[in-house]
Amino acid sequence: MQELANEMIKHKLDIIALQEIRWQGQGRIDKKNYSLIYSGPETRTGQLGTGFIINKSVRGSIMEYNYTNDRICGIRLKGKFRNISIISVHAPTEEKSDEDKEIFYDGLDQLLSQIPRYDIKLIMGDFNAQIGRHEDQAEVAGKYSLHKENSKNGDYLTDFAAQNKLFIRSTSFQHKTIHLGTWKIPGRDEVNQIDHVLVSKRHYSSIMDVRACRGPNIDSDHYLVKVVMRERVAVLQNIKRTRQIKWNTSSLKNDDNLLHQYQEKLKEKLEREHATTINEKWEHIRDSILEAAKETVGEIGNERNREWFDQECEEIIYKKNLTRRAMLARNTRRNCEAYKESRKEAKRILKKKKKDSMTDKIKEIEHLNREGEQRKFYQAIKKTQKEFQPRVRGCRNDDGTVEMDESKVIEKWKTHFEILLNQDCENETVQNTTIANVNQRLEDVPRIDEVRNAIKRMRNNRAPGEDDVVAELIKYGGYAVENTIHDIIKEVWENETMPDSWNVGVICPIHKKGDKEKCQNYRGISLLSSTYKILSVIILGRLKPYVDEIVDDSQTGFMSNRSTTDQIFAIRQILEKRMEYGKETHILFIDFKKAFDSLERQAILNAMIELGIPKKLTNLVSMCMEETHNKVRTQSGESETFKTETGVKQGDGLSPVVFILTLHAALKKCITPETETLGINQFQLLAYADDIAIMGENREEIERCMIVLERETNKVGLEINKEKTEYMIVGRNASQTTTVNVNGNNYKMVNSFKYLGTQLNSHNNIEEEIKIRIVNANRSFFALHNLFKSKISSRKSKMKIYKAVIIPVLTYGCETWPLTKQTEYKLQTFENKVLRKIFGPIRDLDSGTWKIRKNRDIWTLYNAPLITEVVKEHIMRWAGHVSRAEENSIIKKTLHLTYDTPRRRGRPKKRWRDGVEKLFQELKPQDTTGTWEQFAQDRRRWRELIHGGLGPSRPVRTQQ
Repeated sequence: MQELANEMIKHKLDIIALQEIRWQGQGRIDKKNYSLIYSGPETRTGQLGTGFIINKSVRGSIMEYNYTNDRICGIRLKGKFRNISIISVHAPTEEKSDEDKEIFYDGLDQLLSQIPRYDIKLIMGDFNAQIGRHEDQAEVAGKYSLHKENSKNGDYLTDFAAQNKLFIRSTSFQHKTIHLGTWKIPGRDEVNQIDHVLVSKRHYSSIMDVRACRGPNIDSDHYLVKVVMRERVAVLQNIKRTRQIKWNTSSLKNDDNLLHQYQEKLKEKLEREHATTINEKWEHIRDSILEAAKETVGEIGNERNREWFDQECEEIIYKKNLTRRAMLARNTRRNCEAYKESRKEAKRILKKKKKDSMTDKIKEIEHLNREGEQRKFYQAIKKTQKEFQPRVRGCRNDDGTVEMDESKVIEKWKTHFEILLNQDCENETVQNTTIANVNQRLEDVPRIDEVRNAIKRMRNNRAPGEDDVVAELIKYGGYAVENTIHDIIKEVWENETMPDSWNVGVICPIHKKGDKEKCQNYRGISLLSSTYKILSVIILGRLKPYVDEIVDDSQTGFMSNRSTTDQIFAIRQILEKRMEYGKETHILFIDFKKAFDSLERQAILNAMIELGIPKKLTNLVSMCMEETHNKVRTQSGESETFKTETGVKQGDGLSPVVFILTLHAALKKCITPETETLGINQFQLLAYADDIAIMGENREEIERCMIVLERETNKVGLEINKEKTEYMIVGRNASQTTTVNVNGNNYKMVNSFKYLGTQLNSHNNIEEEIKIRIVNANRSFFALHNLFKSKISSRKSKMKIYKAVIIPVLTYGCETWPLTKQTEYKLQTFENKVLRKIFGPIRDLDSGTWKIRKNRDIWTLYNAPLITEVVKEHIMRWAGHVSRAEENSIIKKTLHLTYDTPRRRGRPKKRWRDGVEKLFQELKPQDTTGTWEQFAQDRRRWRELIHGGLGPSRPVRTQQ
């Protein structure tokens, strides 16, 4: 790419249309002197792909671009007098079928029809078409073509030009034969003219010259076709970007003298306060922190990525081009051989440079590990693990084109989030709740120790809000800043009024999946003021005791001492026991549309009052939400602020808790005292935040619960997403239907569903989940393949990466698995593969050949618990946790769930409890009496049992 850019700059070209890029997907890459826009196939085929490389002198004129497919893409430039639309194409070859050619020209015709009428239309690229010198096609082609007759593709091209009022200008100018031919036939000293330039007839005179140039070289068998236009482009108005300050806060941690200077300077500035209003007081605190940081801490400059294409690469490319020019001047065998050798040498050096660049990155990772820089170590691994991600500067319009005008792009982002965070409520307006026995308990103003603890809990290395005050500048500010923040928080608490800037969030779009040019495929993360977060943590700390008391075990999201494992374990135990007794289980997995963004704020306050939250805390939560404003920050700049009136506050630590309270107030109406148990004929409602599963014995039970749930959640502003809500029946006989009707709505019937990151299926088999875990772990392993195969990276570093990055992926949810010999074998096989890559082969001293290490050899070298032991340890730790849980907890209830009906005939499937009991029998001391549940009540003894029996032992691999 750099070689191509150098040729563009050298020959003073503004835009080059490219074919055969052979890159997957679509995107834009911005470099210092040029930009590359490309459109390739959706899968990695190594074929086709079109695009443009654009000089920095005109990239500011790009209005929009269009990714049609891997053969066609286009850009639109802002012109002084008229805009210019350019299309890059790669037509099918002569050998392709007529159907392929018609599909290509239909796509091209469709793109051409979308171009505004008065634009200059310029189509260029590899048409694989020979145009003849026929007088009967003088309306579409000139008389200076290299060929006498049209090829079959030439007929397609002339017909297309005639239909769309285009002229093939590459046949209009009289040049030497060497300047007409655009493609050199491999193995022969002959050229064809198959690359062409078409322009709209009304702008015929805008093209001043078209000719092939043999000088520019990127080792292609095509020559560059140069087009000279009589047009001027205009630069689009760019939005002024707000510069983001990066403070050198690591120096405060490592330099005591600098820390003292910062604290003294900050204390001196804070003592100059003469403010009277809450806004003025906060502005004084903010300015004091930033000024003190600027005078002492300083900023960190932006580091550009190191480029492997250096001066040596440019020199070898220059040498290669010299030999090519000599070959073009005199096409002798000696010159051809010299050019071939220079090409080989250039390719070898470029490959070595790229490899050396990866080696330097691995050396840096190894150095960070030795120095104990854990955060930077894992950041460097993450960069290595990720594939290249092109930057996205545009937004896709409704017609499929990508808007590049920065002012319009940022307006699109603002409109998207303004609509998203201001959901229209289809229900009646929520009324204020009036309850006679409102909790009037007074909440004392926060103490200084609460403020101090909230400051300590703030996480480092997090982006600041609009005020640029990062958490470290507050944490290292000393007693002066703690006391000042305590004073302003006390005032906020008493008056229930915040500084205006605390209400402003900066939304940064993060891509989820799908088309990167569509705003709908992004989620927003909100950056809030660090000082506001201190207040939020204090309010959250006051709310937590009430929330833990009010919300029952059916809700595990964002709750103390509850996790996704609780929910996964509960649902697996219910399914396991019902399958054991031959009972079907119906499950409706509910998905809400934009759940956190659509809650009615008055409904939140009503729920808090109804659930008995003190009025003071309710008022403070209302204060935090009522005047919420946001702005969107993208690579195109920042938008104007806009107000949001629905949903919880983006990025606020309070938001998950108040959402849970509101949802609980609605869901508790779905459960009557008779249905709170896990009885035979009762449904069960399980929730992790807004991920809800309704379980029942039949469709009627599901429907009864669904009617109430839909009614109550609609009242608070939630709407069920009928496209993503799915129904599954777990039992011996899988359902053959594709949809099921519940409460008048048709929902998709599925045989498997991914719930909280784990796979559930209609037969309750764990094998499918194990297979998915291994596939995901394989992805992580191959993403880091360069690190694992490198001889520079130490074994210690490789094992650290394996344990920290790959094992968590492999073992997610393993606490709930009923472990079998087959499962153990599959897990150990995967680990053996990774360990062999880490430790490498061994050399046979007798024969001198390299041999793959045997399993027992790599287990000895590993000197750590094998993956099967790790999984067993997880299971036993979780078993101890379950046995010590409260009797009314959902995990304890589901563990002891039984039915009065007899079990079905036949050999029973292995249960989770069976695995725990077997492990306990293997590990327990000989003189132990009682069950594993009784033994696990003593936490210390249980831990000693696990550590003693599941240490770095080496199991013998079981053959299956």
